[in-house]
Amino acid sequence: MTDKKGFTRCLIAIILLVVSMVISANQALIIDTDMGSDDWIATLYLLNNPAVTVKGIIITGDGASEQGDGIRMAAYLLNLTSQQGTVLLTRGESHPITGHQPYPPSYRQANHEEVQRLTPNLNTHLTSKTIFIHQMQQTDNIYIALGPLTTLAKWQGLHPRIQHVYVMGGAINVAGNIPYLLPHSSNKVAEWNIYSDPVAAQRVFNSDLAITLVPLDITQQVPLSSTTVKRLSGHSPITHFLQQVLAPRLPSIKRGEYQLWDPLAAILAINPSFYQQTLLPIQVITQQGASWGNTQQSAQAKPIGVVTHVNTTMVTDHLVKTLKNKTFKNNVL
Repeated sequence: MTDKKGFTRCLIAIILLVVSMVISANQALIIDTDMGSDDWIATLYLLNNPAVTVKGIIITGDGASEQGDGIRMAAYLLNLTSQQGTVLLTRGESHPITGHQPYPPSYRQANHEEVQRLTPNLNTHLTSKTIFIHQMQQTDNIYIALGPLTTLAKWQGLHPRIQHVYVMGGAINVAGNIPYLLPHSSNKVAEWNIYSDPVAAQRVFNSDLAITLVPLDITQQVPLSSTTVKRLSGHSPITHFLQQVLAPRLPSIKRGEYQLWDPLAAILAINPSFYQQTLLPIQVITQQGASWGNTQQSAQAKPIGVVTHVNTTMVTDHLVKTLKNKTFKNNVL
């Protein structure tokens, strides 16, 4: 009798495990990205993760890359993971709600040249905004915002089935990163994704959406190390691409300057056991000046989730394992 009870408990445990795996595998994602180099890694991580299904990718045009370059890179990553034609790709907004495109032209030009060097010019099918939104309304989605929040701010009324929004952005109790690209800037407090369109960020934070913010405070705890770069080496098309991306960045990686900005947000979005968060009332400064785009606590602001602790070992191990995963049959281009 004891053996039968033990067998029954074991069988129930196996069934529950299988059910949880099926539920996880059905988790639908929308990626909203400006396709900087860390976005490439984050997008690859999500596309190559068998536990989730990327339903759509939105390429915003007011961030780190020109929209055309972002589309070209996204098409390449879809091909690299054999998901071209199954993941919808669309243009997001290309101009911030207020202000202007702040990224230095030299930075965007360097991004353009790198995209041209790394990717072939593939035939790309873009889905219209109307069809994209209609398709995204068929399931509940986790929305992962890796760039400025312009598209989400303008489209959020059309997205009734967003389950949760994860935002890589902001700097709460640490310095901003604007001077990294603009050394003479008087703005020492903002982070680039929020700085690119503070009004959009404030609209999203004030909305009814469930939000988790992954700010610089936490990404600074997870720099991409030389050891992790070595662990990402291999002979697959994905690892070959990663080495091409990371090789020219090794000096900044060795100095601890290259953080897992967007990959961290992508990882935490689907692995809630990897982090802890606290509800904080976050306000975005939308007045032009040295504090433009600053994310600060304010008693009058609506509380949103802010990641305050992360298990760095679990994050890096999971990133390496997923990027080297061979679940998908990769194309050699």
